[in-house]
Amino acid sequence: MENDRLRGKGKAWLYDDSSSSSSSSSSSSSSSNSSTTGDSSGIRARVEESRAVSCEKSKRSWRKTREKQSKRAFISKNRTLSRWRDRASKQASKQASKQANEQASKQACRVLSMK
Repeated sequence: MENDRLRGKGKAWLYDDSSSSSSSSSSSSSSSNSSTTGDSSGIRARVEESRAVSCEKSKRSWRKTREKQSKRAFISKNRTLSRWRDRASKQASKQASKQANEQASKQACRVLSMK
């Protein structure tokens, strides 16, 4: 019983009854060959499918990465532009207050010189 179980797994060469073991081992090897050739197309199909899935996953992750990078760049650009606008408005307000102060001091000097 155990011999039959082991013969099916290709281990018949371990036992002494060579006549039955050789025929059994040859039949098991031929059946294993037919099963591998029959399964090879299924294995190939599974390999192709897994490659396609991994390729699709990498495309998706690349797309997500590009979208994140473009969003970051857009946000960064907007921040930079808003900083420039803030700087420009601060400079404009400083310039306006400076001119107003100069005009006020000139006016004060005129008033004092008239007296």
